[in-house]
Amino acid sequence: MESRFGLSLDEFCPSQGGAAVALGFFDGVHRGHQAILKTARELARTRGLEPIAFTFSNHPATVLAPDRAPDLLTDRAERFALIERLGLRVVWMDFRPDFSMTEAAEFARGFLRERLGARVVSVGPNYRFGHGARGDGALLASLAHELGFEVVQVPGLESGGALVSSSRIRRLVRHGRMEEAAAALGRPYRVLGPVETGDSRGAHLGTRTANLRIPEGRVIPATGVYAVWAGCLGNLRPGVANFGVRPTFGGGVPILEVHLLDFSADLYGRPLEVFLVSRLRDERRFPQAEDLQAQIGLDVALARAILARSSKPESLVRLG
Repeated sequence: MESRFGLSLDEFCPSQGGAAVALGFFDGVHRGHQAILKTARELARTRGLEPIAFTFSNHPATVLAPDRAPDLLTDRAERFALIERLGLRVVWMDFRPDFSMTEAAEFARGFLRERLGARVVSVGPNYRFGHGARGDGALLASLAHELGFEVVQVPGLESGGALVSSSRIRRLVRHGRMEEAAAALGRPYRVLGPVETGDSRGAHLGTRTANLRIPEGRVIPATGVYAVWAGCLGNLRPGVANFGVRPTFGGGVPILEVHLLDFSADLYGRPLEVFLVSRLRDERRFPQAEDLQAQIGLDVALARAILARSSKPESLVRLG
């Protein structure tokens, strides 16, 4: 899905008044990232500057260490939309091998000061830049002083007694700890994909499902049954979803099967937005389809109770 948000660095023209620039890749746009972004936004407001988030279209690890590049919490469209929802313009560039050779001083001068018009820059506590990631916040502040702009280092945030970070949130999602992931993200973990034609077993069990695959390159949640908010075109409804291989019916490729409560329209081929709120139980094999049907009834009742206490997240489709 291509983003309708953001402007490439080649297309960007710095404003005469200069910019307040937030720096980072911002995967997940979690609460720690939000603090960095909001700092730039507020500095822009008080100083009459343009609020900008400067980021990359691809994760730097895809170039620097492809075998260790992480699966992501947000695709490009979602990441850019979340940033712009906070009131900043996204300016992006591709992270390429030639850019990875840029020395720290050249990045500060050629990119931040000259191409972005930075007057003030906000970064997180672990921000690194320049060839070999040799630059940190202290070096950036030193370079900025020489070049005539300011650096604000935003302290990290904690959630659940641990520092909020993209890597930690990825681990939480992989282990199905969705409430903890949502507390760090500031919203439930979200996936988006086209509804595929299934085998219609859900309809025979009285719970029609919309099936979609977790997009390649995204963090894969733990298998199991989840309470979800889901829908098309921004119209989110409560639901229950199973992610896994459907062992009662012989297994297969892992797929997300979403049952929207009190809803029966045909969604085939349409993009379905799913927020995973709470993991209800493990996926397991039942002796007979009737046993699975009875368990689904219990899952639906539990999902209704959980979602009745849950705030509906804001659809990102609506933002586009």
